[in-house]
Amino acid sequence: MAYRFTGIFSRSHQIRQSALMADHVFRELEIPFKGSGILTPEMTLTFDEALSYLKSLGASEHDWMFIDYSTWAGPVEYLLAFGVRDNEVFGPFEGEDEDGEEAYLIAMNAFGLSEKDAVAFAPFARGFWGAL
Repeated sequence: MAYRFTGIFSRSHQIRQSALMADHVFRELEIPFKGSGILTPEMTLTFDEALSYLKSLGASEHDWMFIDYSTWAGPVEYLLAFGVRDNEVFGPFEGEDEDGEEAYLIAMNAFGLSEKDAVAFAPFARGFWGAL
């Protein structure tokens, strides 16, 4: 079975959770960075839409990344990612099949994560987001 994640990672713990859409799931993160993750099933966003959503959550002033990721338990099959780090926009990075893994590592690096952290990214472990 394929694994798919669509969501936002932020380097802020302070998310206005009351502004989350009904089917979105919030988790605080400690590893590999301190911040939060928001699972946004089936919600592929543009940069402006992601920024607007983060503003409604009170988290637009922190580093963040939107990512749409899928795999069949091996290399990344598909990736779309973009965000802001140190007030600089990065991405969009996009890749499929043989280009998916490279795009994923580039995006994670742009967000400030090492290849080691990207490969063992805890929020992508099955079960991290609960039974969905």
